[in-house]
Amino acid sequence: MSTLPLFVSTFQYQAAGTTTNRTVDTQVQDLTGETEGHLATLAEGCKTHRLR
Repeated sequence: MSTLPLFVSTFQYQAAGTTTNRTVDTQVQDLTGETEGHLATLAEGCKTHRLR
């Protein structure tokens, strides 16, 4: 029988309910949104991805 690795995920939210930070295993991602609630950027380490 093989065992799958266990990943722990955590999330942080603003008072309005939008996600501001998520951690999956050891990778931390910072999220920013636009006023309409759409995801605008995702930052992970030294990389930032602009989505809009």
